[in-house]
Amino acid sequence: MPAMAESKFLSLKFREKALEQKFLEEYSTKSLPIFRFALLFGIFLYAIFALLDSVIVGPLKDIIWRIRFEFVIPIVIIIVLLSLLKPLKAHFDFLASIAVLIGGFGILAMLAVIKPPSMYLYSQGLTLVLFFNFTLLRLRFGYAAINGLILLVGFQIVSLKLNPLPKEVFINNNFFLVSTYVGGLFVAYVLERLERKNFLNTLLLKKMAETDGLTGVMNRNSLVSALKIELLKSANRDNSLVFCMIDLDNFKEINDYFGHLKGDEHLKSFGKILAKKFRATDYVGRVGGDEFGVILVGMSDTGRIVNAFREIKEEYVNSQMDLQSKSTFSVGCVLVSSLETNQDEFFFYALADFALLKAKEEKDSICIVDKVNNCLYLGRI
Repeated sequence: MPAMAESKFLSLKFREKALEQKFLEEYSTKSLPIFRFALLFGIFLYAIFALLDSVIVGPLKDIIWRIRFEFVIPIVIIIVLLSLLKPLKAHFDFLASIAVLIGGFGILAMLAVIKPPSMYLYSQGLTLVLFFNFTLLRLRFGYAAINGLILLVGFQIVSLKLNPLPKEVFINNNFFLVSTYVGGLFVAYVLERLERKNFLNTLLLKKMAETDGLTGVMNRNSLVSALKIELLKSANRDNSLVFCMIDLDNFKEINDYFGHLKGDEHLKSFGKILAKKFRATDYVGRVGGDEFGVILVGMSDTGRIVNAFREIKEEYVNSQMDLQSKSTFSVGCVLVSSLETNQDEFFFYALADFALLKAKEEKDSICIVDKVNNCLYLGRI
């Protein structure tokens, strides 16, 4: 597991905050439907067990039913409804914990008022709540462990102080509750650890699918997909963007003279320079061979575009000090205003490619065009 993905042993949290936040968002989204179903199933069980109350507790049935139908079930229904609200979806762990504790406190309240021998049977309801806590509700390990511990302590208080159980019954019930708790800890830990490993594997596969294997920048498909997304964003946010195609001018000579291994090193070096020079909000990709693509988000000033590529050229040339035959590059860009994003990504890709052909006629040049292919700038880098 890479260093950035290392997790803490007990909490299982990733050490990198951004990675942990992304995991929590995905985990919440995936878990919410299961969480809601589990709560509704729990409500059903809590209600159906009311049929046994009249048989088991006799005259105390009304008190037990008030606990079930006026306290526990209404609150859990409210929690289900709250989980539908967008601001609270990200806090489903907290909502699930409240549901577990409310269900458990309901059982403890029943144990506090029911007389023997009926009271001996109701701790089994607490075992069922622990089962939901550690498995069905998909609570993360830390939350599940704390919830279970609170309910165990609550059982000790009720069974020793509020409504004492006979010693042998107390020991017997505790044995099953503690066993359920310890087993639940193991299950919750393993489940969350598996979820985190699957999350990392999915991220890795996604990165491999989106990344050019040689240079480490985006591949063609992912760059074109990013262009499509940014065109939609640009229209919605009234924001301009620039799409550029870059071609290394005499890369073939380097390949022929120094060999393909040196050529590959050359491409890697150029990809790193591009990725370093542009902003985190921009996109850099290799579209094939010695051609690269760049999406500059929120950019509309041709002077800034030219200056950016001049800085890249300076570093690129300096990186070739040991080579007898040095490579330059040409750039073709299309400037897209927010009012012109009614065309698809392939239209702007073709325009940038056409601008690149104009720049390559001069070599070591940059050509910037607009949507209707008017030349806004053509000159040396």
